[in-house]
Amino acid sequence: MRLLAEKAARPKPSRPDSRRTSIAILDALKMFPGPIIELHISNIHLREAHYHNSYVSLAATAIIAGLGSRGYAVAVKAAVDLCAQ
Repeated sequence: MRLLAEKAARPKPSRPDSRRTSIAILDALKMFPGPIIELHISNIHLREAHYHNSYVSLAATAIIAGLGSRGYAVAVKAAVDLCAQ
């Protein structure tokens, strides 16, 4: 019983801890020689504070947010344009 009570008393994270995965993805993206476009369908800055920071943003060439599904077309065009440079 005591173990259950101790476990219940531990603070719970507000979201799943994805930091290890995100750092691994950031490391991989830093090695990628091409353009990196981070795309968010919603405007992450209008959401909860923990959505405002992204490890991917640290390696991104461009960040697109808040355009809904239209963001995909914008991201593809941007990637094509950046690759042509």
